[in-house]
Amino acid sequence: MFKALLLLCLMFKVSIVAAEFRLPDGERLADPTKPANQPVVSTQKQKDASVQFKLSYILAADARRLAIINGQRVVEGDWIAGAQVRKIDRNSVTLLINGRSKVLTVSTRPSIKQ
Repeated sequence: MFKALLLLCLMFKVSIVAAEFRLPDGERLADPTKPANQPVVSTQKQKDASVQFKLSYILAADARRLAIINGQRVVEGDWIAGAQVRKIDRNSVTLLINGRSKVLTVSTRPSIKQ
């Protein structure tokens, strides 16, 4: 009886942890087994307002364009924290978030103070 109760408690604890999993960039993973008629905990606007994008690096060569956003390597067409990478230029990256464009630029301030 004790083993069955312990197993039940462990299974319940695992389901709670799995329902609240977040990626390192802050994106919350949805539970694919959650019933469709369950209410959504937060609105999309609240999620978008809380996500900050930090563009660290751009590599724009002839045939190769990539960027580092929130510490993750992305190329055109990739998704990061609910935003799609639409275009990578030499000095900026354009994201598409809920149908709206957001342009990220690399900070041009020098890293060494003189």
